[in-house]
Amino acid sequence: MKTAAIPPLPMAKDGTLAGLVRELQDSGVEPKKAKQSRRPVVGCSSNNCVKSVATSRVIDVFVSRLHPMSTVAEVEDCVKVIKGDNIHIEEVQCEKLKAQY
Repeated sequence: MKTAAIPPLPMAKDGTLAGLVRELQDSGVEPKKAKQSRRPVVGCSSNNCVKSVATSRVIDVFVSRLHPMSTVAEVEDCVKVIKGDNIHIEEVQCEKLKAQY
């Protein structure tokens, strides 16, 4: 059985993955937006028993088909470019998964 050759990923003019993300954002490509099912409750409590709570979420991102020589710093830079200015990131961790083959 013969496998087809996998075409290389397109690269940015500066040769980095983060540069490619910047070029895609500049070209007008928009990320998919999740549909919000319920509208948030806005207002103030009639009594002081209800307090607001600061929330945070953990977002796992899986990136496939990276160049073998890609560095952790390049992936972290790409995440920071993708997130934009309206999201605050406290920590970025990168793990190289074990190859299946």
